[in-house]
Amino acid sequence: MGAAPARQETILVLSLTGGGANQLDHAREFQPPDASPPATRHFLSRYYDTVSSDLAQAGFSLRVTRSGNNILQTLETTQASGLSLQKCEWEWPLLNDQPDLSLLPVLTPKPLPPSGLREIFVADLKRIVRTLQPAPSTTIRASFDEGTLGAGAASEPVRDLALEALSGDSGATYRFASHLHARIPFAISLDSLATRGLRLASGNLPASEKPGPIELPATASGAAAFRLLVAECLHHLVINQPAALAGSIEGVHQMRVAIRRLRALLLLYKPVLDPRHVAQFDHNLQRIGRVFGQARDWDVFCAELLPDASRPPASTDIYNGLKSVAADRRHDAHDAFIKECGGHRYTATVLDLAAWAEEGQDKPHRLGRAKLARELQDLAPRWLDRLARRVETRGHNIALANDSELHLLRKSIKKLRYGIEFTDRLFSRKKSRLYQKRCKALQDTLGRINDSSTSVQLAKTLLRSTKIDLRPAISALARHQKKQRQSGVNELAKRWKAYRREARFW
Repeated sequence: MGAAPARQETILVLSLTGGGANQLDHAREFQPPDASPPATRHFLSRYYDTVSSDLAQAGFSLRVTRSGNNILQTLETTQASGLSLQKCEWEWPLLNDQPDLSLLPVLTPKPLPPSGLREIFVADLKRIVRTLQPAPSTTIRASFDEGTLGAGAASEPVRDLALEALSGDSGATYRFASHLHARIPFAISLDSLATRGLRLASGNLPASEKPGPIELPATASGAAAFRLLVAECLHHLVINQPAALAGSIEGVHQMRVAIRRLRALLLLYKPVLDPRHVAQFDHNLQRIGRVFGQARDWDVFCAELLPDASRPPASTDIYNGLKSVAADRRHDAHDAFIKECGGHRYTATVLDLAAWAEEGQDKPHRLGRAKLARELQDLAPRWLDRLARRVETRGHNIALANDSELHLLRKSIKKLRYGIEFTDRLFSRKKSRLYQKRCKALQDTLGRINDSSTSVQLAKTLLRSTKIDLRPAISALARHQKKQRQSGVNELAKRWKAYRREARFW
């Protein structure tokens, strides 16, 4: 970028409730001798961008901050990595509150219009900084920001605790946060203040995100790769939480996918991981996944399956009662989803899993067997073979399989596909993509067959919760779904044959 940043930091940001913020001052970890005396400052930061949001689109935020008699202009980039935010800042002292664009050209990707800046939002914050020492070899800087973001008439509170490891092993911050979370409620945040302020100013809801490509070094050890893969899966989970809590159907779906990917990763690595840890994490993830799955299933039922079944020439009136009762059940499922996201066990599982994976990078024995020190490209082929054999076993008599057996086959093909996604950068990309294509086609067909049976089962669970006679609608839905199932069955043999014909590339 042409100039070294004045400051770089990697922080874990925890968003507290009002009650949690009050508890923080009284927490033992924030009192001497485990903590330095608090240093308090007030900041008033005005964030700027062009009318066409040139800075934000290039990944920058620009602010002018007044603190006491000091005025500072800061250009910042923030990138989420795993559960942490990586920040780089360039700073210049100013004589007044107006941003000085002449300082930026060597840093920004293109010249900015000389008079094109406008104020986007204001952050009015009190910051309390302490240095914590939760263990003899661990030092953490804790910065608590409390105040408001304001954009025009819109505002939202800020209660963010940022933890930065100054010394200690790589999992220390996560372990400390997990310990703190046992008494103080908070949520992990991957949104910078700039992101939140821009969203507040625009009125846009948080957006969902699909998982990105996983860049594994070709020579990465099994332990190092496990850390990167866990971090990517946890990032996928947490980055979608704001969208899901805002009511995004896709956000809920992506969080459910993230839970499934985490369980698939544990299954892939199962031969070399500590079985006690695997059992504990898989149990917790399975429980969380059931809650997320209920919300997702009712989203699909109400937003996709019922509208599809009630299209002309079908009678739409027959489904009205079913739609109403299903909407209530969907609302209940989303209430349970929101409660789960705010619960202790969910956040504790995320932090504990992150800490375990981080610690294992430097000390593979904490993860499990000594084999984890070997390169992943030597370990992965045998692991993928194991998953592929499970698919072959469950699909052996596919023409005679019932719905339950096809459901198990679908789960196995999905886990194999995730395993390939985790490791495909270690092999031929062309062959890997083709193999994944065959897996996805088979998975989609099996998914259509599964939806045809589960949708009717979901509808039947509503019979006891209402006095409305839903039987005519359920019968009509069953007839429609029977046709959908038959469509899937008709192409299943072709999809299975294409999958079997594709040679294993690993």
